Amino acid sequence: MPFFCSAGIVDDKQIQVKWSPPEDDGGSPVTGYAVLYGKWDLVMSEKEPNRAYSVHLVEVVRVETLETSHVITRLVNDVDYVVVVEALNKYGKSPRQMSGRFTPKFCEISEGMVA
Repeated sequence: MPFFCSAGIVDDKQIQVKWSPPEDDGGSPVTGYAVLYGKWDLVMSEKEPNRAYSVHLVEVVRVETLETSHVITRLVNDVDYVVVVEALNKYGKSPRQMSGRFTPKFCEISEGMVA
């Protein structure tokens, strides 16, 4: 069930994640999505030096809807995160689709700026 996941609209302590439905549902309609997020942690691998990263998921957020977006809140500013989405149906879950790395930042609005 290949599909696309992206993290956008990075804001103070939150991120909006969007994804597209899978092209192939394996013969069973998608019943929801599992959204997982975690801190991005670079770890060198002796076996695979070209794949020198590891992702530690710190919390699981389950979206029991057919919606294709979700806002993740209560993040820590200036910390690198990654988001993983799985499509769910009666046969189980799809391969994980991972977003790029993102970092929530605090943005102070000054007088005269448009929010």
